[in-house]
Amino acid sequence: MKNIKKVVSMFIFTLMVSVVFTGCQNDKAPVSKRENEVEADKDIQVKAQDQDNSNEDEVQLSEWDGIWNNMGAYLDDEELQDAFKELAEEENSTLEEVKKAYSEKRRADFDGMIIDGDSITFLDGFKDKDGKEIGKVDYEYKESHKVKHGNFDIEWYVFEAEEDTEYKVLLMMPIHGEEALTHFHLRYGDDLEELLAMDDWYPTFVKPNSTYEQLYEEIIE
Repeated sequence: MKNIKKVVSMFIFTLMVSVVFTGCQNDKAPVSKRENEVEADKDIQVKAQDQDNSNEDEVQLSEWDGIWNNMGAYLDDEELQDAFKELAEEENSTLEEVKKAYSEKRRADFDGMIIDGDSITFLDGFKDKDGKEIGKVDYEYKESHKVKHGNFDIEWYVFEAEEDTEYKVLLMMPIHGEEALTHFHLRYGDDLEELLAMDDWYPTFVKPNSTYEQLYEEIIE
């Protein structure tokens, strides 16, 4: 009888230790979404991690070859308005404020690009909607620069125009998001240091066959 009581006592003790230990593991202070995230695109963070093993000696503008549409040119489309409403609710903000901030982050002076080798043709609209050429520029790769993006380093590849143009300096981030929305981010201007210092401007270009569903998910991500 004593042995039975001893076994039962040991079982109860073991069970209590297990419960306490499990409770300690789960007893962590809650962390809000905003505290745990950088105020920027998650896909940029992911790409920052993926770039650690990049080899700048192999960078060619032709890696971005193809026809591209400015994501900012879709933002007034009716199919995407619910995405901004969802984003506004999530951020406890107004629809107008959210849409304005998002549009400014994605803005670009051209709505279409055709990249072919070392040359870029800039269009005033989507190519498949009769976008007209507003400039054609040849670029040469110069260097890469890593800059801080929250807790991550992101790497911009720098291209410089061979002639005078308002898009003299072009910063390119590699194509990514192939599993959801194939796209890349860029910046352009005439002052490299000024472009690198920005932390809230990410013009984004997507494939012409991108769907509204894909764009919707990118907005609320």
